[in-house]
Amino acid sequence: MDFRHISYFLAVAESGSFSTAAKRIHVSQPALSARIRDLEGELGVQLFFRHARGAELTEEGRRLLPYAQEVDEALRRAKQAFQEKSRSSHLVGITPTLGLYFLPELLQTCSAAGDLDLIVQQASATTLLSMIESGRIDFAICFCNPPIRSTVAVPLFEEDLVLIGRREVIGNVGETVAFDNLKEYPLVVEPRGHHVRKTLDEAALKRGVRLKIVSEVEPVATKLSLLMQSSVCAVAPDWVYRKELREGLLVACQIVGPSLTLKLNLMTRFTQPADVLDRFRTLVWSTVCKLAQAQPNWRLAEPALDFNASVQSS
Repeated sequence: MDFRHISYFLAVAESGSFSTAAKRIHVSQPALSARIRDLEGELGVQLFFRHARGAELTEEGRRLLPYAQEVDEALRRAKQAFQEKSRSSHLVGITPTLGLYFLPELLQTCSAAGDLDLIVQQASATTLLSMIESGRIDFAICFCNPPIRSTVAVPLFEEDLVLIGRREVIGNVGETVAFDNLKEYPLVVEPRGHHVRKTLDEAALKRGVRLKIVSEVEPVATKLSLLMQSSVCAVAPDWVYRKELREGLLVACQIVGPSLTLKLNLMTRFTQPADVLDRFRTLVWSTVCKLAQAQPNWRLAEPALDFNASVQSS
């Protein structure tokens, strides 16, 4: 007796007909009948009364039915357990501002993959890199510089920061503003340690420019409120305020001489299995490409095709 005997027996018992059961389980009727005869021969009993209207369980067949159903249910649970085991999950870190724009699309992409669950943590880029190095998360998606020891970075895209504010605050400076002229604008900026703030501070120090920082604010909603209600500007990626820019409530000027460039990377450890990295990188890259259709300022990278290439390029 094997599982197929049990499934064939249940098919006939539930259908009340050999022909209907054969169609249901996609086998020929002679093959089904032969399997049932084998089962009856092994048990030494007749399981069905066969008649013109179909098939009906005998007393012995009714005795076998609950056992067959129990075996079938156990097999179903076993299959489900192995299917659930085949699902994988990743601990993924992302910065709060990037998460607002990037995370919903990434979660949708991973959900469509069908066998991948993400457990998401939000923190600053500095904290995320530390968590990668210590093994507390599997991946991080953040703006950062080249990888630290024991990590590898897969480049995703680059973009330049812009000066953002209301027209009456920025004035009619055109499409670009020289970096040295940022000193003329009251700025609301991220706290120290934030990658955008670090990029801004390093450029100011190198150029000898003293910026007019009036407030340090991290939450996007709070910063937006200040931009809309106060005479301040911000230096940020334009997608952070895409809705307000599109509606004309805010305007943006490209910063030049020098431009301030952010690089988005997918970060992980060198010890990350190659197949795991390649699978997740493919999903992240698909997300980037979808979002890039609405972001002409993104300069997409050419991600390495495999883990080894990613390591070598780092």
